[in-house]
Amino acid sequence: MAAPASSFTAFLRRNLFASLCTAGSLALAGASVWLWQRSNDLETLNQQRTIEGEETLALLGSGPRLREQHARAAAAAQRIDDHLVTETNLGDNLNIFYLYEKESGAQLSGLRQLNSPPREDGTAYRTVPFSFTLTGSFEQVARFLFRLETGPQITRVVILTVQRRDADSGLVSANLTVNLLGRP
Repeated sequence: MAAPASSFTAFLRRNLFASLCTAGSLALAGASVWLWQRSNDLETLNQQRTIEGEETLALLGSGPRLREQHARAAAAAQRIDDHLVTETNLGDNLNIFYLYEKESGAQLSGLRQLNSPPREDGTAYRTVPFSFTLTGSFEQVARFLFRLETGPQITRVVILTVQRRDADSGLVSANLTVNLLGRP
């Protein structure tokens, strides 16, 4: 056993330069394999980071649009809050309807604010119901309803019944129950 090892050692001493070149080549081949594997790992990581970067860039590109949408939503919420009625402020609440009466020419009677239903848990607003009767020409009643629906207050018509007063005068009578959106 010692004979092959000693002959190999003797071979290495005789061919020292070739032995060093062989050992260096083996070491460089091992390093090359390691670098090739590391290069593949880095390439995969680079592809993942490129995808993440493109997604981030898309978000950054839509950033001004998102800020604009947020500003519009905040402005809409502010407009809603600015036009909410307050249940306890009866005078201002009734004046809304008297203003529409004046603008439309219809006669308003029996206007009263009804009791608000209890708020459900988690609701941000309350409904403030009103009941009244309108009398006038069909155009006047329609103008009142149009103004009521397109006015700044958020309104929901709950009940609307329209009937002709009499055939000769052309007047109609409308009984309404409406809800206005109010502060809690």
